[in-house]
Amino acid sequence: MRYIVGVLVVVVMLLFFITFAVGPKDKKAKTAPKPIDLMSYVDKDSSVSLITYGTLVGDDQRRAIKVTVTPYERRFEVLDGYEKNVGEIKIYQNNKEAYANFLSGLTTAGFVKSKETNIKDPRGVCPMGNRFGYILIEGSAEKQNLWSVSCNSGTGSFAGQATVTQQLFRNQITDYDTLVSGIRL
Repeated sequence: MRYIVGVLVVVVMLLFFITFAVGPKDKKAKTAPKPIDLMSYVDKDSSVSLITYGTLVGDDQRRAIKVTVTPYERRFEVLDGYEKNVGEIKIYQNNKEAYANFLSGLTTAGFVKSKETNIKDPRGVCPMGNRFGYILIEGSAEKQNLWSVSCNSGTGSFAGQATVTQQLFRNQITDYDTLVSGIRL
């Protein structure tokens, strides 16, 4: 009889161990986010944007420049104040082949590369320099919103090549230099 009870206890303990060893994992465990394949957005209702925010000044002096590229248009916007009211706007045509080439260049520059940061609110980071936002939207859903700053390289959630990425966006606007010449960020 003792032998049977002993065997049953061992079997129950083995089942208990197996259940916890290979059973369902904690649902709260974090899994790494699936990397974004930027090229998969060529044929989707998508857009990529770069927003350059200026220094922290009074609301009436605050400016930001937003460049947005879609398969069908390239858009330059001047955003006024901290509420980002659209001031000046200029729109250029685009096509899917040009968009595909642009997304390929952004992929090479690391547009979707991100890194962890302890900074939860980047609004006050680099108050005397520029902050850059790197945004990917599909339909009305924001798929990516990364950021970097000009005053402390390496600060932010963006892990790509900031200078190259920013220049790629500027190159999408035919008369970018003329448009920004009178804007104080």
